[in-house]
Amino acid sequence: MREFRAHHDQLVAAGATVAGISLDPLARAKAWADRLALPYPLLSDADRRAGETFGLIRRIGVAGWTIELLKRATLVADRDGIIRAVWEDVKIKTHLSEVIEAVRHLGAMGAEVAGREPPPGA
Repeated sequence: MREFRAHHDQLVAAGATVAGISLDPLARAKAWADRLALPYPLLSDADRRAGETFGLIRRIGVAGWTIELLKRATLVADRDGIIRAVWEDVKIKTHLSEVIEAVRHLGAMGAEVAGREPPPGA
């Protein structure tokens, strides 16, 4: 989150819309985003629906308890909401440049198909 905060302008310039997801309830996610001064929203997935859908819930057993964590991952979707790139094993030193490259690539693809008809209901 901090890396995306520090380079938010670069991501936006590449064509990205950035959002984070937390398993915390909305009020706690908002407090966390405020404390970190994130320039993008931190969404709440308190019902774990997004985490389960993307296979990003990690369950750890501790002394008879099960703790659920959201794996650190980055997903890049195209303009139609189709996930085009996923990083589950984030390498901090190279991750941001990989994400920016993927966003730029998708932007270039979008420019090539800009004249196509919008999907039904769009």
